[in-house]
Amino acid sequence: MVLPIQINEEFNRLKKEFPFAIAVQSKGPHYYVYKQTSRWDKENKRVRSVREYLGKITEQGRFIRKAMRDIAIEEFPSPQTSTIKLDENDKKLLTILSMNARADLALYGRQMGLKPNEVYRRVGSLESQLGITYVTEIDVEKLGYLRYFIMVKFLDKKPTTDEIISAVQKVHAVQMALLVKGDYDLVFYTLIKNIESDKIVETIIDLRVGLLEKYESKWYTTPFYEHYGFVPIRDDFIEDMKHELKKREYAVLREINKNSILAFADIDRFYKLDHIHSDYVYSNLKSRGIIKRATISMNKLPIKYVGIIQEEIVNEKKFRAKRVSQLQHIIEDVSNLTNRYILGGNIENPHGTILFTPCFRDGELDSLIQKIMKLKNGLVLHTMIVTSVLFGTLCYRKFDVLHSRQNSILVDEYKINKGTISNYELSGKLRKTRLYGSKLN
Repeated sequence: MVLPIQINEEFNRLKKEFPFAIAVQSKGPHYYVYKQTSRWDKENKRVRSVREYLGKITEQGRFIRKAMRDIAIEEFPSPQTSTIKLDENDKKLLTILSMNARADLALYGRQMGLKPNEVYRRVGSLESQLGITYVTEIDVEKLGYLRYFIMVKFLDKKPTTDEIISAVQKVHAVQMALLVKGDYDLVFYTLIKNIESDKIVETIIDLRVGLLEKYESKWYTTPFYEHYGFVPIRDDFIEDMKHELKKREYAVLREINKNSILAFADIDRFYKLDHIHSDYVYSNLKSRGIIKRATISMNKLPIKYVGIIQEEIVNEKKFRAKRVSQLQHIIEDVSNLTNRYILGGNIENPHGTILFTPCFRDGELDSLIQKIMKLKNGLVLHTMIVTSVLFGTLCYRKFDVLHSRQNSILVDEYKINKGTISNYELSGKLRKTRLYGSKLN
């Protein structure tokens, strides 16, 4: 089939991008792209040709990947049944916990017209309904580390989840491993010492040689400049940093990383910190920006799956012209229990951004993609979905977007003010002991 010039150019680009054979078929004004494979038919004892729809090329030569609804939903974990009903006070408390889990809740309760006992009752209910765990947002750049995404595409056979988990456990640089469906099969979130950037190559070799070397695969690496949300750090990573930290800093980071609202007195007793107490060390780490905040993650949400949107900048002029709308889109308030995005940042290969969004309803990711495309901001979108978190964890919370980097840019550079910024640092008093979780061990 003879293809128009623009269609042919895009099809040739796709042949280089996809690590397998592809075919194209014309239907009306569009050209539909398929993965071309073969499969042995046991019943008829012959090789059958198998096609998988990948997307379409428009008349203008633009490739649009298949919508997420074309992927069978039954492949993903079933969401938990939603019986979560929160009133406005519950939602305010959820935001306070997300912004500062160590906040003086009785004080904030009085501002909301609630008595202390009512506040604690509500928080206990939120903990139970939403499966709240108390985590700490740590700025790894302040500790001298860079973030990288490693993305893997398997060419034929794929490793089992047990093999992947076993390989990742031995590589402490990896904080999270995700099984995904889309352009890649596996995504690793890693931390590498800033002055040892070559370590990313060693990390890939460790993963490939560990248990994945027998699988043919393509590996892609890109630095990740986090600007929204965060990924909790694994305990092994803090343990490996022991020699880089002062004893008191190590003690606080180690324990607060496990439980962000652990009582300072417990840390002092366990580590015998007599002269300089852990509350002082904690405050010092916060003032230096190493600890950004004590926060929460909700683990009992009716999420169907997490979508990953990779935005590749193809027209810098359009992207810059639409920067305000892009910033506003990221932090736009939504009715979900979480923010629209739970993690986001810039990447270099390809140049653009990557955003993680929790999807609570069918078609939600498709709608979000269409919303971005309507901005006409010089982006080409690539999508994936997370089918399983094999190692580590994503953080689900209700962050106050007025405290986001995006809002700061809107205010400082574009003089767009979205409202009064609340203070979440009123945390002088401890709250009820039962909320501090397990004891040190």
